[in-house]
Amino acid sequence: MSSIIGKGIILFLGIILGVGVTTSVALLGMNQQNAELQSQLKAQQVLISDLQRNLSYEMELDTNFRNNLQNDISQLKSSITQVGGSSSGLKDSIERLGVTLKDTVDVTKASISSTSTNYNVLKDSVDQTKGSIEKLSTRHDKLEALLQNISRVTRAPDSGVSSLQPDIVIIKNAIAELKADLVRVNGKLDSLALSPSPKSFDVSITSEGKYRPGDKVTISVLFTNNGALVDPTTITIAHVHRPDNVIDQLLGTQARVHAGWYYFNYAIPPNAPSGTFAIHIGTTYNGQASNAQASFQVSVSG
Repeated sequence: MSSIIGKGIILFLGIILGVGVTTSVALLGMNQQNAELQSQLKAQQVLISDLQRNLSYEMELDTNFRNNLQNDISQLKSSITQVGGSSSGLKDSIERLGVTLKDTVDVTKASISSTSTNYNVLKDSVDQTKGSIEKLSTRHDKLEALLQNISRVTRAPDSGVSSLQPDIVIIKNAIAELKADLVRVNGKLDSLALSPSPKSFDVSITSEGKYRPGDKVTISVLFTNNGALVDPTTITIAHVHRPDNVIDQLLGTQARVHAGWYYFNYAIPPNAPSGTFAIHIGTTYNGQASNAQASFQVSVSG
């Protein structure tokens, strides 16, 4: 009986020992798997860390790209605005140049018309003088023939004073006509060559001085014809040419003081540059054209 119990105990102990060995083996395998899993986990963590760094770098690049793109868009908008402003300024300059050229053409046409009129008057005087000279030449030839006839008669042996009377009368008349023509011709020549040329239509401008941006300039203009003050028929040009090549129009802003005396009030722009401001006034009177220019100084620094 005791041996049976002993065998049972031994069997039980063997079973327990076997279970323990199996359990130890299983635990050892699990430890190895756990170590492998931990190694894999560390590797994944390293990979995740690398991915995070790469993602951060990519995000930084994307932010820089967006910022650069935004700056480029802003610069492009600014350039478009500047080009638009430049185009508008160029258009205005072209329009002002067109107005100035038209004014210049009108004044030139008026000057040509006036010159043509004066030329026609002078041509008529020259033609009249040529006609008088031709008449003088013809009468001189007649007088010369008469003198030759008298010479022949006086040399004849039977010449008498009575036979010379008709010729003498003709000669006296011819000489009188010749003297009259000479007086007329001399008068014509004196009027053409010796008499002083009459004064013509003239314009004078007064605006001298030194000014600052924002000041008002009073531009005084006198119109005279043969020295007398007259109101112009038309004022064709009136503008100020600034040193920055901008033309400020004054046409139509003139005020009349009395006959022949006008003035323009010009306000210097607050942002005007320093330099010489030139004034151009063009006008006509009874077919005569005249232009005048003057200037004044502007200083930003005072």
